[in-house]
Amino acid sequence: MSSMQVFRSVFASITPWVLGFRLRHVGCTPKRVQYGRLTVKFQKPNQGSYLILVAAVCVLALACGDADATPDEVSLNSADAIVVDGSGGFKVGHSRFAITLTSSDRKSRAIDVEVWYPAADEDWAAEAPSVYRSRLWGVSLASTMDPLRFQTVSALARENVPVKRGRPFPLVIHSHGTNGSPFDVSETMEILARHGYVVAAPWHTGNNSDDGRVDVVNRAARRNVVACVSGQPVPCSDANAGRTIADRVLDLKAVQDNIGAFLGTQANTSSVAVFGYSRGGVAAMAAAGGSVAFGITAMDSRLKGIFAWAGGRPPIMDPVDTNRIDRPAVFMTSTGDQLIPASDMKAAYDRMPTSKKAIFQLNNATHGSIRSDTCAQMQSAGAIQLTNSRAFLENDRLNTLLAGAGAIQSGTAYTYCEYPSFSTPVDITGLVASIGGILPTPTNVPSQLSTVDCVRATNRLLLSFLHVVLNPSGEANFSDGGYLNPQFALSHEPALATAEATYLPSEQDHGNRYEDHSVGGPDDDLEPFRDY
Repeated sequence: MSSMQVFRSVFASITPWVLGFRLRHVGCTPKRVQYGRLTVKFQKPNQGSYLILVAAVCVLALACGDADATPDEVSLNSADAIVVDGSGGFKVGHSRFAITLTSSDRKSRAIDVEVWYPAADEDWAAEAPSVYRSRLWGVSLASTMDPLRFQTVSALARENVPVKRGRPFPLVIHSHGTNGSPFDVSETMEILARHGYVVAAPWHTGNNSDDGRVDVVNRAARRNVVACVSGQPVPCSDANAGRTIADRVLDLKAVQDNIGAFLGTQANTSSVAVFGYSRGGVAAMAAAGGSVAFGITAMDSRLKGIFAWAGGRPPIMDPVDTNRIDRPAVFMTSTGDQLIPASDMKAAYDRMPTSKKAIFQLNNATHGSIRSDTCAQMQSAGAIQLTNSRAFLENDRLNTLLAGAGAIQSGTAYTYCEYPSFSTPVDITGLVASIGGILPTPTNVPSQLSTVDCVRATNRLLLSFLHVVLNPSGEANFSDGGYLNPQFALSHEPALATAEATYLPSEQDHGNRYEDHSVGGPDDDLEPFRDY
């Protein structure tokens, strides 16, 4: 037996005691992790515990690592973690197409669909960057209001570039939040496309930001001066929450069935995942489980999994039949979400019978922290408002982000936007202070988890999830899921507070026993935990 083998044998025998002692006696706030039947409690150490922690880490590094292992091999638990942390190998194209379908109340329903996709390399450089803006951009408003002009310019996507040819790309369908837009999470949409996914995001007619803007303009003008973008009668916004969920699911189905007319066979509609934010998260749940109360039939077997970033309040979320969701599902919530508390998401999570599910909780993110484009929207709208007092919808956007009733619960721009969004390229700090009552400084914003950190954590988990559920083999093996392993996620993603999962063990784990507090014991061989 070599000296290294002897060393491993000795340290492996004391590892259970060392880890067990550390986990039980460092005396700080625990992080709770469940993986199958394994339950782990992580704790942040006090200063007096660092020597024990360092010793434990050294034990694991020496007893588990190979003498000739590279840093990547000993620090990451699977190739998936490396893949999702990379920039992706594709150029990104963006475009828009339209679909007409039948609504839940049997009326004609028109929707626009934003789509991001891997683009043809040779055409990408020649096209203009994609510009994300309201569909009301430049539309005449009331006589006292100038047309909406704020917009954001993409650093990654190019407009109307041909799709890259070759193998079909798996399809991800995004459902935006209440009165939101597909552009709210455009950074995530672009990253998914860079990693080889087609991402289609419908504007949910009756429940999107443009519908809300038309209604705001018409109320301010005290007459109907602007028509609904969809052609529906005014008011554009639908106050019936159940109907909006039912219509959203119909939109998701229509996208799945009709995207081939736009991208041909390059979108693999036989392998689909739904990613929803806020009310879009509820739509994702309804797409997987249906809802007898709302008259919703779940999507067919082509739907391979759902990823819900928050959901809705109990009157909206509880009528969804989460007790019928038998497909893989990942939920994200946060300790700082005042609009949709983590306890509400946990209750929905617990009702799901699927054995392949996880819930990850961010540390002090607001409900709006995921909306990466809104900080850029604030900068653009503020720059216009500074020089144009007639910029009615720019002023409305700033008020919504800084002082609106909804922003107080979902999080104002102060809570998640970093200081450059307030100061660069135009200094709008004074304007922001006049609306929100607080002058932004480099030290007081963001006051909670930043959008940058929130988006990074979300992208890591979402890409890992898609890598598992939309893999070409059709088999969802969560043991190879990288950041989907709660232990790995909590060790490598600082924005996370807690994580829980109930994935089935992989083929190589069969026959092992998983018991509470058995970390580091001879029965703890969860793949890929063994690479720690």
